[in-house]
Amino acid sequence: MISITSRDNPQVKRFCRLRDKSRERRESGLLALEGARLCADAADNGLTVETLFVTEQALAQYPVIARLSESTKQVLLVSDAVATLMAETEHPQGVFAVVACPPDSLDPEALDVTGRYLVLEGVRDPGNLGTIVRTAEAFGVDGLLLSADCCDLYSPKVLRAAMGGTLRLPTAVVTDLPAAIAKWRAQGLTPFACVADASAEPLTAVRLGAGCMPVIGNEGNGLTAEAIAACGRSLTIPMAGRAESLNAAVAACIVMWELTKTEATNG
Repeated sequence: MISITSRDNPQVKRFCRLRDKSRERRESGLLALEGARLCADAADNGLTVETLFVTEQALAQYPVIARLSESTKQVLLVSDAVATLMAETEHPQGVFAVVACPPDSLDPEALDVTGRYLVLEGVRDPGNLGTIVRTAEAFGVDGLLLSADCCDLYSPKVLRAAMGGTLRLPTAVVTDLPAAIAKWRAQGLTPFACVADASAEPLTAVRLGAGCMPVIGNEGNGLTAEAIAACGRSLTIPMAGRAESLNAAVAACIVMWELTKTEATNG
């Protein structure tokens, strides 16, 4: 096993670029992962692990490393100082990997008209996006569709908040979301614009289920007027308190429960 002690090592520098730059991830088709569980999730989901970086302490602490090493092209031993440079977390486990990006898992041109989908427009907070992905996978949502101005699905903060769900949930990014919504509607799906507007249909009075696709907007500005118009129908979550709106992730989780609760309670 090759040992790396220099923070200027090219492999280490490439890992840091993949960690920090969405353009680097997009152009290379590679991701930087941190943590034993997330690296194992990637391998378990069939992703090619190109390089595995581990510390001496991690080798002794995490049995999963032995299994990962068997299917990894290259295993590198890094010093604690190098691991600190590579880590985004405050208390790193000393396990890192460069893996191939998941293949496209959802075709926005061929959605199932009986499916249950969540659509996001302009969600920029990685913690919110990761929470939404984790919940969507847990509830059995059939797919997540995102506008191009959402934050990167494969940023480290999204990956951590999603607890590996980003590697499993079918997703797709669309360039012109209002046009895509109009097309999905014409194909037989039923999009609902989720808005903080008392004149919208209350969620408690709307039956969500097969063929429905709630659309959640940006944390600060909500949905664009174009997206709302494309949906045709709007719904709102009734609130008894004085808050004007809900956090985007909280709103998405409530709506996803209504969208999938028959399956969730029967599962």
